[in-house]
Amino acid sequence: MNKNPDQTYRQVVLAISEINARRTFDTLGAPQRPDLDKAILALEELSWQIVAEDAGRFSKSIGARITELQELGQKIERSYKDLKAIGKTLRLTAEVVAEFVKAIKAVV
Repeated sequence: MNKNPDQTYRQVVLAISEINARRTFDTLGAPQRPDLDKAILALEELSWQIVAEDAGRFSKSIGARITELQELGQKIERSYKDLKAIGKTLRLTAEVVAEFVKAIKAVV
């Protein structure tokens, strides 16, 4: 189980980096761009919350973002064959954050 906020934050930053590599001027009009933009917004919010919020508030407020990342990951994997790795990264990030939240809830 992941109880380490640094590991969780690193996974979120890795996901941001991978997605931003696909968010270039070349993809501005591409059909996958809105989903990539939504994913970045969700991941950035997660990163701020991991860093800024106390453990109790974090664990209560993050559930919706986890669900959103899981759903976006699945949609991106299904819809855009060239972005399968991005979809998997989003789903993995959601799992890592969910494990972290479980660990926090166990001690809070």
